[in-house]
Amino acid sequence: MRTLPQALADVMTSPQRQPRFQVLLYDVLSTGAPTLTAIVEGTASSAFQLDVTAFVHGGVSVEEPGDKRASHVNFSLSDVLGSFDPASGTYATYIQENQVVHLKVGDVTVSTGDYVGIFWGHCRGQAGFSIDRQSLRRETTISAYGRRATPRYLKRRFTSTTYANAVDFGTIMLDVARDQMSLDGDEVERFPAVVGALTQFSVNSIVDLTPIEAIDKILEAIGLVSDFDGDGKLRTYNRDLRRAPDKVYPNLHLIGSVEIPQADTETYNSVKIIGLDKNITELDQAEQALARATIPVGFWRPSHEVEVFWSNDRSLRAHDTVLSIETSVNNALIIGLGSEDYEETSAFGGRISVTIAGFLLTLLAVITVTVVLVFTIGDGVTTAPGTTTPLGSLLQGAALSLIMYALALVSSGTYEIKGIPILPVFKEISAVLTVEGTPDYLLNQKEVQNDWISTTDHLLQIALIELLFEVAQGKPREVTIVDQLDLEVGDIVQIPIGTTPLRMWIDAIRRTLGREEVPMVQLSGYAVPSGAF
Repeated sequence: MRTLPQALADVMTSPQRQPRFQVLLYDVLSTGAPTLTAIVEGTASSAFQLDVTAFVHGGVSVEEPGDKRASHVNFSLSDVLGSFDPASGTYATYIQENQVVHLKVGDVTVSTGDYVGIFWGHCRGQAGFSIDRQSLRRETTISAYGRRATPRYLKRRFTSTTYANAVDFGTIMLDVARDQMSLDGDEVERFPAVVGALTQFSVNSIVDLTPIEAIDKILEAIGLVSDFDGDGKLRTYNRDLRRAPDKVYPNLHLIGSVEIPQADTETYNSVKIIGLDKNITELDQAEQALARATIPVGFWRPSHEVEVFWSNDRSLRAHDTVLSIETSVNNALIIGLGSEDYEETSAFGGRISVTIAGFLLTLLAVITVTVVLVFTIGDGVTTAPGTTTPLGSLLQGAALSLIMYALALVSSGTYEIKGIPILPVFKEISAVLTVEGTPDYLLNQKEVQNDWISTTDHLLQIALIELLFEVAQGKPREVTIVDQLDLEVGDIVQIPIGTTPLRMWIDAIRRTLGREEVPMVQLSGYAVPSGAF
C-alpha cells in the first residue's frame, strides 16, 4: 500500500470529494529530451511536457492487472483542429510510439503537487485517428503500457558479474536494476536495498536471464514480486497471505458490491519447491576414460615415466583407476621382455612407467657372445656341391647388423587410464506441502525450481507461501469500492461482510476516470484462506 500526501489522504475519507485527474505526455525522443529518471524525479524540463487533460474525451480507462503483467491505459483526445493527428498534428510528436504517458489523480481541494500517479508508461503502436463528419471533431485514441512491458527488461538476456558468499539479495537486485534496466535515484526508492536473505555459495551469478526474470527469480525466494507503481518506480509486493491486512474497512460505507464469481480455473493443492543445497556433495559417475598417453622407449632411453591427470586444470578427482594397454611396447621387440606399469599417485592423477631394460640386457648379452664368436672365425671357404660360402664374412656382417638394430631400436606404447570420476556438486533439495486430507487421486502438484533457495527450512517457508496462494486462487472475489488511491496490487484489504470479515488479496485494480465523478474501482483478487496446512 502506498503512502499518500497528507492533504490527499484526508480527502479520501471526506464525503465531499471532488476528484480530478491529469494526463501528462512527455517527449523523450527528440534531441535534448529528458531522461526517464528525470521525469520520474520531476526534474524534467517543462519544454518537453504536455498537459492534455483538457483534451481528454470520454474518460480514462486504467488497469493494473497484477500477476507479473504490465499495467495499461486507454484514452482519447478530441479537438476540432486535429492537433493530435498522428500524421500532421501540432502535437503529433507527443503521441508517437515509446513516448511517456503519466496519469495522475487528486482532488480539486489539493494542489497538483499532491496528486499521485496511477499510471506511468509508454505509448504502444500507432495512435488511432478519426474525424466526425457532422461535428468535424478530430479524435485520437491512445494506448499505453506500464514500464514492466519495456522490451529491454523482458527480452534482453544477460549474465551478471559474480557475487561472493553472504551478499544480500537486495544488493544483487539493485545492481540488475541499475546496470541492466538503467534505473536510478527515485526510480528505485521503493525497492528494498536490504532484504535479509544472503547468498550461500562461494560464487553466485545470474546466467542468461532477462532483467525482469532475474529480479523475479530472486524475489520468488523471499515471497515477493516486482512491479512498477503509478509514478514509474520499481517496487515489490508480498505474496505471503499470512500477514495482517494492509487496510481494514470498519464499515461498508465505501463498498459498492462484493461478488463471488464462478471459478473454473485449475488450482493446485500441492506445491513442490526445488532448491540447491549449499553443501557440496561428491557423486560417483560412470566409469570412463580419464587420460591417454603415448610413451616412446629405445636403446638410448630404456625407461620412461609419464604423469597423467584426469583434467587439464588438475581438479577432477577419480578412484578405482586402471591401466588399459592399447598398443604394447613389446609389439616392436623380438622377445616380449618390456614392462608396462601404472600407479595411482593421487585422486587427481597417476604415473605410467614403461621400461625395456630387460630386453636390452638380453640383447646386449647375445650381441656380445655373437661378436666374440664370429670374429674368431676366419674367412674360410666351405665347399658344397656347386657352391662356395665365405662363412666368416657373413657372420661378422650379421653381428654388425645386430649391433645397429640395438642402437636404433625405438618402440612406442599407447595407454589409456580408466576409472570412476568424482564430481563435486550442489545437490538438488526439495520440500513438498499438500493441503491436508487431499487423496492421492486428486493430487495436483505445482513445481517451482529456484537455485537461490539453499536450505530445507527456506524451502518449507516458500512452499507454505506458494501453497496458501494457490489455495486462495480457487476463491476469487470482486469488490466495487469508492476509489482509494493508496491501494495497490498485492495489498490485503479486510471488509466487514458476513459473520467473518472478508480478507482479500488484491490481484488487479480497474479504474474508469471521468470528469466531476467520484470514481468507483473494481478490485479483483482472492479470499485469504484460513486453517492449518
